[in-house]
Amino acid sequence: MNKHLLLCCLAAALIPSFANAQTQARLDGGKFVSNEEITVQRLNCNGMSVQFARGVRWAPADYSPIVSINDSATVQLHPSCYTNMMCGHFNGKPAVVIVDAPACGGNAVGEDYIVIDLASRRKHVLSYTQARQAKLIR
Repeated sequence: MNKHLLLCCLAAALIPSFANAQTQARLDGGKFVSNEEITVQRLNCNGMSVQFARGVRWAPADYSPIVSINDSATVQLHPSCYTNMMCGHFNGKPAVVIVDAPACGGNAVGEDYIVIDLASRRKHVLSYTQARQAKLIR
């Protein structure tokens, strides 16, 4: 009986930390035109809450997506197809990386990597080669 109680307490303590430790999310690439499309994804990057939103009251689908940091500071993105969002480090500082696929699944245009410094909220756009050199992707 004591083993069962110990396992239950241990599981209850560990499960929330795993749930809050998500460091990457899949975004609905190609669904930025329709007002009915809703995309909201949250990550926890280095103790900061990062949210990508499009198609909700504060970021309507017919406007550019918004990235909010700690539910306060926002960074506006241009209308495009976004496929992934992940935590990383850029120039030694915590950052979030958002993959911009302007061809919306086609092969005509290469992906860009939008890097947002979580402290300064500065946005950098990197090519695939630059993102690999910065060790943001493999």
